[in-house]
Amino acid sequence: MTTNKVYKTMLNDITQAELKDMFDYDVENGWLIRKRDNKPVGHKPNTTNGYSHIGINGKNYRTHRLIWLWHKGTWPSKFIDHIDQDRMNNRIENLREADAKTNQHNQKILKNNTSGFPGVSWINRDKKYQVKIQTDGKTKVIGTYDNLESAILAAKIAKIKYHPTSPISKKYIIELTKDGINVE
Repeated sequence: MTTNKVYKTMLNDITQAELKDMFDYDVENGWLIRKRDNKPVGHKPNTTNGYSHIGINGKNYRTHRLIWLWHKGTWPSKFIDHIDQDRMNNRIENLREADAKTNQHNQKILKNNTSGFPGVSWINRDKKYQVKIQTDGKTKVIGTYDNLESAILAAKIAKIKYHPTSPISKKYIIELTKDGINVE
């Protein structure tokens, strides 16, 4: 049995009504407030991957999934994506249901990235920056560039082209349009 299946099975044993009997929701901060002592819970990361969990009846639940249930009345059938990429920003307007592919397109920059920008890497052999993007499960090389600025621009345009529904793409469209760059 995969971890996802175990986790999903575990999640189906609490209802929205039970959750609302135990917790209130702090709209401003995106926290659950335990009713019995009026204390916020799930507002600090308590795992190495940056997510917070809340223990209920001896089981741990990811805070963002509980907040989804609290608001929507059902468990998410897919992933919950933090639109702004902040795993601790559990305000409902920052959460969206997403499939695995969409969720991956909204990831933060990887720790092993040396250029400081996602999809851009330095190719020492060529003394150039290379831009790559994942699309349909495959890596697509966009091109190589003499300077970092050109590579970053190409990476942003590729993100808009290949992942148009990503919150990051929407951010890039606003940014580039403001700078007078046509992104169509």
